[in-house]
Amino acid sequence: MAKDGKHVIHAGGIFPNPLIHREGSAAADVLPGTVGYFDAGKFTASATGAESAILYVANMDYLRCKGVDDTIEAGELVVGIQPLQGLFLNVRAAAGTYTKGQPVAV
Repeated sequence: MAKDGKHVIHAGGIFPNPLIHREGSAAADVLPGTVGYFDAGKFTASATGAESAILYVANMDYLRCKGVDDTIEAGELVVGIQPLQGLFLNVRAAAGTYTKGQPVAV
């Protein structure tokens, strides 16, 4: 993501201060910008977006000075940002899947 100029996950917009987020350990290795949910306190990447749990976007591990392309390893702390209306988040998507301005679907 950083090579495309995306150096942050939270990209602005209207948002509450502080952001609504949740913390927990990673169930498996995960990259910042991954959409997922918390299951028994562990962040798990969403496969379909149809999970009944609240979906979050994994933030980069800025407390350890890591960027958007640095993997958060299994068992390490994940801070998930809850997407809200008017909040802009950079998320990961397969190359060539979306066009600019198209709504994201998980």
